Amino acid sequence: MSKHSLTELSRPNGAVEKELAHQKQMHQSGQKWKNLHCDAIYHNWHGPFTWNQIVDAANHLSVGSKMSSTKIVQILKKKYAVTFKNLSCSTVESWIKHSKDGKPWWSDSTLHMAEDGNHQGHANGGCCGVFMSEGLLQLSLG
Repeated sequence: MSKHSLTELSRPNGAVEKELAHQKQMHQSGQKWKNLHCDAIYHNWHGPFTWNQIVDAANHLSVGSKMSSTKIVQILKKKYAVTFKNLSCSTVESWIKHSKDGKPWWSDSTLHMAEDGNHQGHANGGCCGVFMSEGLLQLSLG
């Protein structure tokens, strides 16, 4: 079993920063670090594995055409209790947009985050594709 929490594992850069902080307790000038690494608070639900499970749950027959966030969360917690124990209905609801006629869809920002997968969403998030070999990266980028 990993020594990191599920939230930490969903944001891989946090674990790397934590390991570096343990290896390097002081600045090069010899001063102690003032701000030590803290565990991640927010879970990245848009990672490649969790997002696919969310989409599958949204396509489940019991969810229906209205894309009920409550039903989506219930299905996820029933199938994958450990992974989705902290997912709330309000979080899923924030990803869903509704047209005037009531037809739901995933918001553009949500789809963009899902495309980015484990990318942290900012310039300090590390290298994209760092754990992929060059050949696999070319295949994934098309």
